[in-house]
Amino acid sequence: MQAASASQLMGNLPSFRVKPARPFLNCGIDYAGPFLIRQGGRRSRTGIKCYAALFICLVTRVIHIELVSDLTIVFPSSTAQVYGQKVKKS
Repeated sequence: MQAASASQLMGNLPSFRVKPARPFLNCGIDYAGPFLIRQGGRRSRTGIKCYAALFICLVTRVIHIELVSDLTIVFPSSTAQVYGQKVKKS
């Protein structure tokens, strides 16, 4: 009695994950937090709430972490900054 060998089944990947592309041309965005950080000097007890915006490249799996103070302003400021740093202008 011999058992039949099993073959592994794999799902189809999206085309933007398979084709070569520049980093951060296709990216996903996620948020982490809230984190409490102290603002001011060494004796300051006032804390402000901040969040981490995670930009994940879907091709190379590189992660860029940006610290933001509010969830509503991440797109205009941080997205332009990430694309300006990571993507070459042609």
